[in-house]
Amino acid sequence: MATEGPAPRKESVQEQRMGKPSATSESRQVAIHLAELIEEPLTVLQMLFDGKALHSTLRVCPSSSPPSTEAASIETGFVNTDDLDSVYPVSIFYPYTCELAPQLTLVFLNYCVSPMALSLVAQLAQITLDSIPSSRRKSLWLRLRKILFCVLGLYIAIPFLIKLCPGIQAKLIFLNFVRVPYFIDLKKPQDQGLNHTCNYYLQPEEDVTIGVWHTVPAVWWKNAQGKDQMWYEDALASSHAIILYLHGNAGTRGGDHRVELYKVLSSLGYHVVTFDYRGWGDSVGTPSERGMTYDALHVFDWIKARSGDNPVYIWGHSLGTGVATNLVRRLCERETPPDALILESPFTNIREEAKSHPFSVIYRYFPGFDWFFLDPITSSGIKFANDENVKHISCPLLILHAEDDPVVPFQLGRKLYSIAAPARSFRDFKVQFVPFHSDLGYRHKYIYKSPELPRILSQQPGILEPRGASTCNAQEPNLHLERTQMPGGEDPAGLQCPEA
Repeated sequence: MATEGPAPRKESVQEQRMGKPSATSESRQVAIHLAELIEEPLTVLQMLFDGKALHSTLRVCPSSSPPSTEAASIETGFVNTDDLDSVYPVSIFYPYTCELAPQLTLVFLNYCVSPMALSLVAQLAQITLDSIPSSRRKSLWLRLRKILFCVLGLYIAIPFLIKLCPGIQAKLIFLNFVRVPYFIDLKKPQDQGLNHTCNYYLQPEEDVTIGVWHTVPAVWWKNAQGKDQMWYEDALASSHAIILYLHGNAGTRGGDHRVELYKVLSSLGYHVVTFDYRGWGDSVGTPSERGMTYDALHVFDWIKARSGDNPVYIWGHSLGTGVATNLVRRLCERETPPDALILESPFTNIREEAKSHPFSVIYRYFPGFDWFFLDPITSSGIKFANDENVKHISCPLLILHAEDDPVVPFQLGRKLYSIAAPARSFRDFKVQFVPFHSDLGYRHKYIYKSPELPRILSQQPGILEPRGASTCNAQEPNLHLERTQMPGGEDPAGLQCPEA
């Protein structure tokens, strides 16, 4: 037969009969004070740091040996707790000697606490729910319920707010208001370690001004010191190839990972021209997909007017891949394609990307997700349809994507490759897909760290070769990859050969 634990109230009556002290009006006031402390965690923390807490003579022992009735006698008061030099899990307090308040159960149960906190918990554990006035408990419950209803109401209201105001969704896609890193002067790229870079401004349309950085090949850094804009423009006519870099959403052309990529490309002998779309950084204008594409077209034409016959490659990253395919499709339609298109961490289209983005996780299974969140994107004129654009592009294509990309899922990059590879527009051009293994940790924006990247890009004309051989062929000079494969089709460099 199971042994019943003594109820706290009955034990108090027994103690009265044995001549032991019982709960007085003073101890009841202490209980009420403790209930108030529960509502003010800062007060509790301050009391703990001061080394004072409500102390109980309740003995703590292994759960296999229950305490006696005498061991459960209580003395209440504010005392110094320095004499407690052990650390115990809260779960070893005996529930049948007291009734633990639900608030304490949620916060402290199964956690290891300091001696001072242990003393406070021991005292709180002896206060029955009857010791806390019912009005106080009802007030706490009403307050908690009010918070829960507010959170639930906000969760339900956000989809309707986005549906009624599509501009909010556009802001979340562009994130042009997020300017990181902060407190940098975009007019001084040398402050970011780019001492061979010139800043200037172009005007694609009336009332629109975009800030541009032009970084010359690293071998010219000494000659570039103190030179003006005219010198940099004339330098585009040299024999070095040029990369037009289109960055993704958020931040500016001075973002840390972007600056590091400029340095890598510059060290390989490329001119790097990059800019902030209208509405980003110090560029003036209102962002839109059409406006961003037109800005890129204006910069491309500006480069071609000064570069002569030098190769010009277009490199897009993340959201910039949408701008890049829009641009290249338009260039191909007017029969002035670039020498190659490079897409880093691309997606198929903005709807699929928005549905796969980490921010959409909490609403992914919300009834009417497409209607609430995706349709407003389309109604705002934002498509970035990479999957449609690649069907109309006639130039070499290189896709780079990390398997551990948390922003643009790797599957979207591979899907885009599977759409582009058999497209008739690429029948005379090479299409390459280079995945980076998740163990490398390049994620969404650190592919520039790959030691293989210089090898992939060092002999860029190799991309212009007609497509036919495997993209991991050892004879291709632009990859310099060995045919030796590790188990699972992985090569020693951490790259994988995708199936065509």
